[in-house]
Amino acid sequence: MEVQSIQRTSRPKLRQATGGREEAAPAAPSWSGVFAFSIYGAWIGLLSGIVGLGLILAQYSWTGKVQPDFLRLNRHVYWMMPLTAGVLLSAAGLAFGLCLRGCPRIGSRRALAALVFLASLETLSAIEGMHWVATLVLAAGATSCVLRLLRPDASVLKVAVRRTLPVCVLITAGAGAFAYGIVTAEDRATALSAAGQGKPNVLLVVLDTVRADHLSLYGYHRPTTPNLDRISRLGIRFDQARSTAPYTMPSHASMFTGRWPHEMNDVQYSPLDQRYPTLAEYLRDRGFRTGGFVGNTYYCNEWFGLARGFSHYEDYPQRREPTPSEMLRSVRLGRGLLAAGAWLGLAEADSYDQRVTAADVNRRALDWLDRQANPTADAPFFLFVNYIDAHSPYFPPGDYARRFSELGKTLHGYNLLSTTQRKKLSENTPEDHQKRLTAASLLGDAYDDCIGYLDEQLGRLLSELDRRGVLDNTLVIVTSDHGEHIGEHELFGHATSLYQPLVHVPLVIVPPKGRRPSGEAAPGQFVGKPVSLRAIPATVLDVLGFDGKGSPFPGGSLTRTAGEGANDPVLSELDLKDHSRTTRPGQWHSPAAYGPMQSLASDGLAYIRNGNDREELYDLERDPADREDLASKPQFQTALERFRRELKGIASVK
Repeated sequence: MEVQSIQRTSRPKLRQATGGREEAAPAAPSWSGVFAFSIYGAWIGLLSGIVGLGLILAQYSWTGKVQPDFLRLNRHVYWMMPLTAGVLLSAAGLAFGLCLRGCPRIGSRRALAALVFLASLETLSAIEGMHWVATLVLAAGATSCVLRLLRPDASVLKVAVRRTLPVCVLITAGAGAFAYGIVTAEDRATALSAAGQGKPNVLLVVLDTVRADHLSLYGYHRPTTPNLDRISRLGIRFDQARSTAPYTMPSHASMFTGRWPHEMNDVQYSPLDQRYPTLAEYLRDRGFRTGGFVGNTYYCNEWFGLARGFSHYEDYPQRREPTPSEMLRSVRLGRGLLAAGAWLGLAEADSYDQRVTAADVNRRALDWLDRQANPTADAPFFLFVNYIDAHSPYFPPGDYARRFSELGKTLHGYNLLSTTQRKKLSENTPEDHQKRLTAASLLGDAYDDCIGYLDEQLGRLLSELDRRGVLDNTLVIVTSDHGEHIGEHELFGHATSLYQPLVHVPLVIVPPKGRRPSGEAAPGQFVGKPVSLRAIPATVLDVLGFDGKGSPFPGGSLTRTAGEGANDPVLSELDLKDHSRTTRPGQWHSPAAYGPMQSLASDGLAYIRNGNDREELYDLERDPADREDLASKPQFQTALERFRRELKGIASVK
């Protein structure tokens, strides 16, 4: 391998007297020297990818936390990270070599320094929470150290490449074999118990980020949910269902375990602990075939423990065949290239933030179901489906005909929606207020389109189950994990408060035909009392007919007309330890900025205790938008005292 000396060269001069001789300008590298830089880049890239992956896995092992970007990568990530980093830096090395050939005065040492600096940035980006300034400083320091180790000549570099490049290639190949072994394996072997034979199937559909008051099911002025409206007439509609938390992980964890968020570990960025069994584990151990299919590839994935108990769980955009864009997403440099392409109009605005659409989720779920043995005669199934399409930036798939907004899937539209939600709301001029009103209207229209798309896909899923002859023997539960602020209280997004737009969610339960326990509510009824989504596991066990004795899931069944589940505490909690920096006062005016919050709902009232001990009280029926705080009114002091006692009575509430 021919290489150019990497020693520092001075700026050439036209003529310099040195013993009567003229100093020659640095020589251009030969073509073999140019390609040597490409090999150096491949070597440095492979190393950075391997070390970066090791840092991510070590951080997950030590802290239970992992980068959100890493969560969206499929299981090929173990070889995609080093290989993609190697390819990108090899291309960069080739470019630097060509630049040296055209302009030798750049100096090979500077070119090598640039390669090492890029690799250092890639490696350090694997550390979650590191400030970008610290990343740049450490990358510069690492580059300086590496160049010192290589000394003023290329011999050390040649030896290092010759000895370690084959090892890096072998490690990457081994990681590839490991990844392919994971993704090509059949569903996890499960010893099916006979306890589930003859039981109904269970379908749990979570409409991620869908608030109740934007559904025609609950009287919204737009026909956003005609399919859900029809389904509700076959079952029970809950008009005051409330999530246990206004963001994804703790809400799903409660729906799976029946536990309050404060009973579990910090489930914002950490995996669900092993203290409590999940609904999937319980049903799997009793002979159910369990499958989970999620569109929310951030917080509903296997890393967070929500896959526990599922014999088959699909939680990544591409599970089997990695695409070029998926490979680019595996490294920070690649994500930067994809984002730059989107901003320059070379790709769709959200192409670098790939999602699994509801249509894709349906297809995967039905494919899995078709691969199973007869679910009625052999073993029932528990199917969990999560749709993410109502989440910001509120872009339904391009082939969906928008009914409520004219905002196209364009870069302009994406920028408008994104900047609206990130706008600092501490500016209170009349002009800013009008801008917020206009933005909220645009957001609301786009949000309604997404809900309409979800309802359409929900209808298709149920139609396909009906066509397969399993719907009548299936317990269907349709709900949401949390809602969304669209300008209320000058807030956007979620995980910012415990107001109605975030915790009031849809809930429809349709029991299987001919299997309704005595005392259960009749089809077409509605329940007006506040109920908690944490009662879902207990409700499933009741409808399936499992003996309540020894049930690991607290709470009563929501389908009992006796009001068993409706009399349970209805608690919602918010504790953003890791997001305090994005919810500080003066930026979003977010109540979450002041510390942990709790809310209770009962008897037509919603009580909120903020982190600064400020109390709020709202009328659920007359004031669904939480506009009038009743906490200071004398006639509500008795209700306030009751809520305080109830909150203290719930163990371990902070």
